[in-house]
Amino acid sequence: MSAGTSASDGPPSRAHWSAARSVSLALVAATVGVSLLMAVLVTGLALRSFRVLAPRRAGSSLELGALYRLLGQPQEALPRLELAARALPDDGRACFEYGAILFQLDRAPEAAEQFRQATRLLPDSVEAYAMAGDSFAAAASRHATRQKIGPEPPRARLAEH
Repeated sequence: MSAGTSASDGPPSRAHWSAARSVSLALVAATVGVSLLMAVLVTGLALRSFRVLAPRRAGSSLELGALYRLLGQPQEALPRLELAARALPDDGRACFEYGAILFQLDRAPEAAEQFRQATRLLPDSVEAYAMAGDSFAAAASRHATRQKIGPEPPRARLAEH
């Protein structure tokens, strides 16, 4: 793990905790369906705060990545959740969120591995088991399809024709 990527880069500042609170409020607002405008405003403030205050903290990356995933911005979520999953390998939520974004990006085999870890770390999470099943089924389906039609031809050969 490189310097500046761990969750223990020193004590979080008061501003960092304020930004974390804003992200939590945005997640709650999005979850319970509070005014969409209010959720968007709080989310915008939280995202700005997190970008400035804690771009490399693993916990911040997890929260920010989860928020981007819920907002339907997978390309913004992916690097943050990948950082969190690598920095926090024993955090079930980090594994779950990273698996969820991988699954959303149609990377089922990688997602299945993350959900396997999440179910080990979160044995009471029905959602983790459900997503694990979905990702294993998608990976198996993709494998079966490849067995029927053969492996994908190399891209270089496709470009020549």
